[in-house]
Amino acid sequence: MFLSKASEKTQKFWAGFSHEKQDWAVFCIFFLTCLLLLLRSFNVNNWRATHFLFSFQDGFVSRALIGTLIRTFFSQYFGSFAAIKIISAVILVVYSLLLSISGSRYWRGDRSLPCFLNVMIILTSPATIAFMAGEAGCFDTAAYALAMIALLFLPVLPKRLHWLFVSLVALTLVLIHEVMLMLPIPLLVACILSKNYSIEPSGQLRGLKAAVFWMLPAILFAGYCLTFARFELSQDSFRQTMALLQNYADFEIQPGSVMVHFRDLRENVLLTSKNLLYHGIFSFFIIFPSLVTAFEITRHSTAVRSQLAARIVLCSVPLAVSLVGFDYPRWVAAVTLNLFIAGVFSGHSRDCPAQSGNLSLVGVIVFNLVAGPVKVL
Repeated sequence: MFLSKASEKTQKFWAGFSHEKQDWAVFCIFFLTCLLLLLRSFNVNNWRATHFLFSFQDGFVSRALIGTLIRTFFSQYFGSFAAIKIISAVILVVYSLLLSISGSRYWRGDRSLPCFLNVMIILTSPATIAFMAGEAGCFDTAAYALAMIALLFLPVLPKRLHWLFVSLVALTLVLIHEVMLMLPIPLLVACILSKNYSIEPSGQLRGLKAAVFWMLPAILFAGYCLTFARFELSQDSFRQTMALLQNYADFEIQPGSVMVHFRDLRENVLLTSKNLLYHGIFSFFIIFPSLVTAFEITRHSTAVRSQLAARIVLCSVPLAVSLVGFDYPRWVAAVTLNLFIAGVFSGHSRDCPAQSGNLSLVGVIVFNLVAGPVKVL
């Protein structure tokens, strides 16, 4: 009785504000929530900081774009652990801002309390802000920030340039890290299919053919990074690389972080198979409530079943990386992000998913906050 009266009074108070003021208030709540979660979980360690030391100035190697940019434009700070922490924090704030903007776009679909709570579930999820903050320095944050910027910029461009633009963005994402071919790039494809092609199966098939053509440069480039843009697999080469990177850094670099540039695909598969059962299932359990919410958001923004099937398949591509990479929380987190962002940028009218009650949504938010960020092994 008390809760229903309090809810009624709150709704009357809220209705007294204009839509513009409501929009600003909701965005501020979303962004403040993200910032508080960043402060709670922010952590940069030597393992991830070591990745910032690779640059194209020492030869073409995968995952070196961000290090190259720092070395080119801020050379005096290259190798500084303090600078890496600041750069990671700035990227996280930009990522949080973009995710808050995405959440605000979704909430404006019907401006209801369930819509607001659904976004809060995504933002407080162990898979989104908390995960990225706990893994600060991981290049996924920069990649997803770039993907969301691209999606915000797409409506400004003529439709005939969409695939060219996304193809260039995809190449940039692969330069950041070759695994981005399986993380935000399928999300970009899913959003273009929703926006630019008819909902009929023939239209979606035509869009998929165009996607294969325009994504082919990124696919080939990722294959090159996986096979040729690696260091020579020998003890002497490893010692030389360790010495070179340690010369740049004012912190102790981690051999395991360097070894990823020497390890081949077969070694990755063997290492992954040892950890899949326990850590993979545990990560999935912690993220599951948020994953279901993201799925419902994208389901309610999809016009027909065939289009939904294509979107789910594309957004779930990160799970395939579980066969060769043991960062299981990372892959499940990527699926959650993909489903949510695809639902927001679908281009179709959005209805808030039907829910049994707002208290159940609040319960999921509490679960997320208590669970905290999932961590990579």
